Amino acid sequence: MAENLVSIGVAACALINDRENVAGLGIGGHFLDALLGGGSGFLPKTGIGEADGLFFIVMEFVDGVNLRDLLRDGKLEAKQALAIVPPVCEALQYAHDKGIVHRDLKPENILYDYDDHPLVTDLGLSKHFRHDADADGMIKTESLAFSKTGSFLGSPGYMSPEQIWGQAVDGRCDIYSIGATLFHFMTG
Repeated sequence: MAENLVSIGVAACALINDRENVAGLGIGGHFLDALLGGGSGFLPKTGIGEADGLFFIVMEFVDGVNLRDLLRDGKLEAKQALAIVPPVCEALQYAHDKGIVHRDLKPENILYDYDDHPLVTDLGLSKHFRHDADADGMIKTESLAFSKTGSFLGSPGYMSPEQIWGQAVDGRCDIYSIGATLFHFMTG
């Protein structure tokens, strides 16, 4: 019998207000299946579940290192750092096209496997959003599910001002975060 190594992510209890929000996150499968099916640039999941009131995601184990460790060890060359950005941006665009914003992109949440492929991880703070035009034709963004607008969640050094101020967010906050992450790559 072959053994498969996995990684298990447990949703923080403080972030889950009620079952409705958990359902919005996709513990039932539909939300996360949109991203974590493999080939999307996100760490592929193998299962989602609940045990004793704790919600968890089972993901493939990646034999690699997160970018924070590469930075700390001084093993990330400028050319390598720049090469990571396009596939991470493609993964984020994939999420944004499905109405999902990551909200916690930082070096710890980008795994670099030993085949030189970056994978985005940790969707624990992600939100579903949609754009609608109001009566005047102005685009408004509505964040849906999981954590509430106005709450302060994330890593301040990589968060967009709108996210820090507790305003509604969309994919633009991830663009800000990848810029802050690239700045960190290049300046240490």
